Amino acid sequence: MNIEKIYKRISQNTEIPEFEKTLISQNFKFHKYRKNHIIIKENEDCNQIFFILKGAIRAYYLNSLGSEVTRAFTFENEFSTNLISFSQQSFNNENIQCIE
Repeated sequence: MNIEKIYKRISQNTEIPEFEKTLISQNFKFHKYRKNHIIIKENEDCNQIFFILKGAIRAYYLNSLGSEVTRAFTFENEFSTNLISFSQQSFNNENIQCIE
């Protein structure tokens, strides 16, 4: 089951109480995206955390010259988001794209 992969990743250093597992399962939704799909666009609210079950994503922004600058790659069994934008519910300056 997909949710088990999330539990396993979180519990690498500790046991997860059942009530927390319930919260996790209630708040994670599973989506499939095609290669090159932009999941979160620059200037959109970044109000999600992503857990990669299969494939990879990249986070990038456009610099002042209009060139793409990759900030991060995220691979299977890892979490990703624009942490500053997500945690502060502030301006999102980057795109998050499926690359695999």
